[in-house]
Amino acid sequence: MKNTIAGIIIGLVAGYLGPLITEYSAAIAIPEAFKAFLSDEGAVLWEIFVVHLLGYGLIVFTLILLASRLIKLHPWATAAIAIIACEATLYFFHTSEYTLYLPHIVALAFCAFLSATLSRKSVNLSPAA
Repeated sequence: MKNTIAGIIIGLVAGYLGPLITEYSAAIAIPEAFKAFLSDEGAVLWEIFVVHLLGYGLIVFTLILLASRLIKLHPWATAAIAIIACEATLYFFHTSEYTLYLPHIVALAFCAFLSATLSRKSVNLSPAA
């Protein structure tokens, strides 16, 4: 039950703060030195690792890591619920911004599961958990 509540809260926070921070990180222009290397596929990588990683990824990474370590939650369940809650928040409240957008989902899933992997080592999980 604690995993569900924490995951929903993390998803709501990421869903509300993510678009605000993403507006600022989207203003970061691709440097001229990288434009030669970045084609259309490279621009997607820039959007994943710069725009959405700074906007949504750091919020989700930090909150899942803190919740898993401080409250001793199951990190994988919290991460999965946080992703679903963030996407639901974006779908219902920010329908024109990044709803089911592939770079956003990749950055969100990468950071959520990276934080779950790192916090799993600190949480003493029994096999039945």
